[in-house]
Amino acid sequence: MRWASLFLFISSLAWAQAGVMEIFDADRFEAFVRQDRTILLHFGGMGCSACDAQESALKQLAENADVLTPIIFVADLRTEPELGRRHRVRSAGTILLFKGETLIGRSAGLLGADEIRSFIRESRINGRGRPGPRAKREYRPKR
Repeated sequence: MRWASLFLFISSLAWAQAGVMEIFDADRFEAFVRQDRTILLHFGGMGCSACDAQESALKQLAENADVLTPIIFVADLRTEPELGRRHRVRSAGTILLFKGETLIGRSAGLLGADEIRSFIRESRINGRGRPGPRAKREYRPKR
């Protein structure tokens, strides 16, 4: 019985972290990267109507979060220009999806929550990648 309650407690902690929407903070972002979490980074801007629509869709996504919903960070390109340069973001309204340090998805112009959900799902599937090459065996000549 104690194991069941421990499992429910741990799963509730994971549920509480899923779908969190925050303003970009480099320390928090790096902490989630080190935990190998799935992170969605949205680059917005003041006066950008598409960005406002994206942010409302992201809020809806965070409110209806499940275990697979990534942690959502919102960054302004004007206040975080170095972050935009580092990830080669040229326009507001760009969404990046990370699994730990690995960028697994990039998109611009998605407006609806359903479009963003399908982008996350497809990026996760494509981001799994192929298995690495098999290790080379040591060459041993025949006797």
